[in-house]
Amino acid sequence: MPERMRWVYRIALFTSTTRSSIDFPLCSGSVSSRRAVEFFWSSAPSLALNLVIRLPTIKWKLVPLVHQLRKMKARIYSHSKLIGISELQITDETMGVVSGVFIPNENYHDIRPKLWEFHHSISEDKFSILNQLRLNAQLENHVFLNPLGGCMLYDLEELPKEDLLFEAAGNYRHSIEDNFLSIPPRERILDPWESISIDQKIAFEDELHKEVGTDIQKPNKHKLSEFKFSALATNGGNDDVLFSVNKKGVDEYDYAVVHLTWKGGLEENDTFPQAEFFTDFNHFLNDRLQPDILDWDN
Repeated sequence: MPERMRWVYRIALFTSTTRSSIDFPLCSGSVSSRRAVEFFWSSAPSLALNLVIRLPTIKWKLVPLVHQLRKMKARIYSHSKLIGISELQITDETMGVVSGVFIPNENYHDIRPKLWEFHHSISEDKFSILNQLRLNAQLENHVFLNPLGGCMLYDLEELPKEDLLFEAAGNYRHSIEDNFLSIPPRERILDPWESISIDQKIAFEDELHKEVGTDIQKPNKHKLSEFKFSALATNGGNDDVLFSVNKKGVDEYDYAVVHLTWKGGLEENDTFPQAEFFTDFNHFLNDRLQPDILDWDN
């Protein structure tokens, strides 16, 4: 390779509807890839970046997208019990996958046999074993991930010396952008809305299961009984709860704000608990969160 070469940055500009790139020369001469990346990182950290060496007939891509270098610390839970930590980064942006080495604590040993059972199983229903663990990841900014593909811990009994790996697949695009691509992470949940603890998350989800009957496999006709749901935030002013919702094969709604009755059991009147549905996160931000902020400020 020639001692002197021309470095070109390719900046990929992403919006919800467009994708384009602009090439421009940064400098000529021998420049280490690390120094070049550091230069760009300090100059325009919010842009995705590819570093390319251009010679007359050959291109080498030296560095992956810079956002893949950024990590978010996360606390990993099984039910309400902390089982370890991980530093997550994007490993497949297209599929919304984040992952990282998992560092277990003493509580992890309580669930490890169940994970080994899952990995050894050849049953078509093996994921029911994994679902019993009720895995959740809470980022250092208190945001809970809601991966549609679920959370996974890779721990093979046959490979005891290998690093353990945590993975969350199928995160919504806004979650990837807000928490892993924005620097610093973009804060979305503002007063009167607030983040929740793992104990609140479990309590909200358990109560909603009871009220729509999905905890006893005898759901009422409430619309939410058709969805899987995950609690994400609560409104401190009126106790409403924001849930992500997902119905297999249907993309009509991504979120719902629910006012739980706290009956502790099945609601016979399927108009309760009251629920307001939103097509996506921006719909929730514009039609619910922003009006709530204005009311709170006034």
